[in-house]
Amino acid sequence: MSKGKVSEYDCGRGYGHITDSLTGESLVVYAKCVDSDTGQFLREGQSVEFQIEYHTSQNWAVYVRIV
Repeated sequence: MSKGKVSEYDCGRGYGHITDSLTGESLVVYAKCVDSDTGQFLREGQSVEFQIEYHTSQNWAVYVRIV
């Protein structure tokens, strides 16, 4: 799993961006891709683990877990 930090997240809209710690790449994250078993929401500055799903227009962070 990759690691990074939440650079921005809008709970109202249900999406934001995560910056990959290794590559510096900005990845889109959607609320449906966050592990919500813990009942936590993403906030700016949080450390997270995730997998990358490659798309032609933008890459997504999926299976996101708060560390």
